[in-house]
Amino acid sequence: LGPSQVAALASGFTYQPRRADGASSWPPSVERAAAALEETHGSIVGLERSAGLDPSRPLEPGFASIAEAWADGVSLEQIFGDDESVGVGDFVRNMRQLLDLLRQIDETGLLDPDVVRTALRTVDRGVVAAAGAL
Repeated sequence: LGPSQVAALASGFTYQPRRADGASSWPPSVERAAAALEETHGSIVGLERSAGLDPSRPLEPGFASIAEAWADGVSLEQIFGDDESVGVGDFVRNMRQLLDLLRQIDETGLLDPDVVRTALRTVDRGVVAAAGAL
């Protein structure tokens, strides 16, 4: 996977929609990797339940396409157009959470560090970087 696909998949762990907007799906570029992650998640939930723990929340693909586009260098205007129902504050908050997770992934050393660090650089730009500087 490339940096923007890593960002898209990682967003599934951090994004929580404010309301149920119906089913969302993963971008085609990460569908196979997302299916593998969801299978692993199902195994973990089974273990959690058998241990009497509350199950982990499912992965949420609702922000993945946006995260992937942003990491690919697409502008806010291109992503959202003139849609005034989209809150830039929500976008920035979600991206800041994604950056935090990408930093944690980088620290594990489990993924190619060049890919993860490129994802970090491509996500932490524009309004997202400006919010982090405050």
